[in-house]
Amino acid sequence: MIIAILAAMLLPALNVARERGKSTSCLANQKQIGIMFMGYTGDYNGFFPHYQSGNAIVDSSVKDSGSDCSNMWHFVLSYLYGRPLKGTTLVKTMYACPAHTPDRLAIKYISYGYNFANIGSSDRVNGTRTPAKENQIRRTSNVLLLAETFRSTYEGTSKTKRGYFLCKDTFTGSASTDYTISVRHMENTNLLWCDGHASAMRIPGGSRNYALAYDPQYLGRTGETGNKWNRE
Repeated sequence: MIIAILAAMLLPALNVARERGKSTSCLANQKQIGIMFMGYTGDYNGFFPHYQSGNAIVDSSVKDSGSDCSNMWHFVLSYLYGRPLKGTTLVKTMYACPAHTPDRLAIKYISYGYNFANIGSSDRVNGTRTPAKENQIRRTSNVLLLAETFRSTYEGTSKTKRGYFLCKDTFTGSASTDYTISVRHMENTNLLWCDGHASAMRIPGGSRNYALAYDPQYLGRTGETGNKWNRE
């Protein structure tokens, strides 16, 4: 009886410790990815990688289930600055948050999404796919590079629980939650910034209130004053 009571008392603390460990590992993943991004900008005249195309230097033999994925940012960075890995192996390493339990980890369904509209392209600046250059970013420590993402959509009668390799920089409050911010670590989400540092941000309500991440007091929405998405 005493053992059962002690176990019941200790279990919540053990669960919290376990979740903190996952968050720490996730943050370490993002720091490692940040090092790869910095390697890329150093080698490519300050430019960040395209989010999905224009990286012909990468070996096009990098495939997953027959689909060419060599032009996606995460494969580009891994090929150039890590081990040249194929899809399933790649996404089970640093691109998979330990707290993320999706129904699929492959190609585009990874745990972290790129700020593609502002950094991986110039879509918000002039509508082109030219990626950002470091000297175009007002404050690299305050502009988002990567965020934890999720994609919760219906496929037939099943609801998926996937991440996504791109991150949406605005949220309208609609029913669609494709590639929006994910709050996986109790009430925290981990973020990577354009200067290469990673940090946690507390979002009260956690995964039940992920839309709060787009509130002006947190990341805001693209185009709003003080948002952490736009580079200019």
